[in-house]
Amino acid sequence: MFGTAQLVSQYYCHQCKSVFERVRWRDDAKEEGEATDEDQATLSTVY
Repeated sequence: MFGTAQLVSQYYCHQCKSVFERVRWRDDAKEEGEATDEDQATLSTVY
C-alpha cells in the first residue's frame, strides 16, 4: 500500500484539471537527490 506511492510521481494539468502519474525510475531518484537502493546498501555497510 505505501510502497507504491514511492514508485510514481504525480503531475497536475491546469488546463484539463487532471492528475497524471508517471512511474519513477532509479535515474529519477538520483536527479532529485533522493537516496537509492545502492545508497542505502552503501550506508548500511559503512555504519
